[in-house]
Amino acid sequence: MNEREIYDLIGKYLANETTPAEETLLKNWANHSAENKHTLETFSKIWKNTKTQYIHKEKDAVFEKVLNSISDEKKSDKLVNFKQNANRKSYSYLVRVAAVLVLFTVSTVVWYSYFQQQSDTEVALVQEVWEERSNPAGQKSKIFLPDGSEIVLNAESKIRFKKNFNSGAIREVELSGEAFFEVKPNPDRPFVVNARNVLTTALGTSFNIDAYSESDVKVSLATGKVEVKNSEATTTEDSLVYLIPGEEAMVKKQEGKITKDEFDAQSVLSWKEGIIHFKKASFNEIVQKLERWYDVDFEIKDAKNTTGTFSDNFDNESLELVMEGISFSYGFKYKLEGKKVTIY
Repeated sequence: MNEREIYDLIGKYLANETTPAEETLLKNWANHSAENKHTLETFSKIWKNTKTQYIHKEKDAVFEKVLNSISDEKKSDKLVNFKQNANRKSYSYLVRVAAVLVLFTVSTVVWYSYFQQQSDTEVALVQEVWEERSNPAGQKSKIFLPDGSEIVLNAESKIRFKKNFNSGAIREVELSGEAFFEVKPNPDRPFVVNARNVLTTALGTSFNIDAYSESDVKVSLATGKVEVKNSEATTTEDSLVYLIPGEEAMVKKQEGKITKDEFDAQSVLSWKEGIIHFKKASFNEIVQKLERWYDVDFEIKDAKNTTGTFSDNFDNESLELVMEGISFSYGFKYKLEGKKVTIY
């Protein structure tokens, strides 16, 4: 990240406007060196101790008070003891961040005060604009992001990304469901996917994320290298893993821990090519996948012939042909009526 992006992140962080991914990025930056950590702590202390009322007409007073706080910190040698030229640079940083902090707070309060006076239907929060793409059951799509990255979005899945995707310190996408990402390389702006508070960070790589609500979150790496972080973990040991191609990270919903193992690429990635892959799948898993894949509902009238597991591949086949294969293997009868499948 460059200096301006760091200032923006610090300002948003102290104004409580960072996303989970942005907060993680800033904390990683702060932990990178003692200087970075002390800088963030100094800004936080100055911000906390500045008690001026933040209304628009007092913007200059706010800025002046922040600068005075910075000067007091500098005079009392509470900043890191750099060489003389480094002190000038640090002071310059503080002045510029002060402007960012004042801008964030003043703009937030002015907008909030204005909208508080409007009717309930007109009330709105000042926030960044997000764009959304989603698929219903039975539909898949390919999405091209503004930076050139590609996403193959599975059925019953949704992504969100900021309208100003090409600006800021990171490229952030929120995922619900399943998607395959082909990330355009950019070492200066990490690509971060937030899937139910599991953060996957990449610079330029390809990976699959399965975050359907009924499953654990799984990140499977095809090429490159990624960092997978569970932002809800209570210990560092359980919160972070790095993947190389062929490895998969799984976050257990109940335990909150990350485990890492190898994965079967055909089993995990073949859905992008229209191939349904079953490998020792239970009947419940089969039903969940087919309901999502073909946008149908199953009714089980007789479950006696639905025990055991099933393994097979179906390459862009119709539901009728798929059901012929599954029913023959299990030994049950079925009936297709519109979007309903009855097992008896």
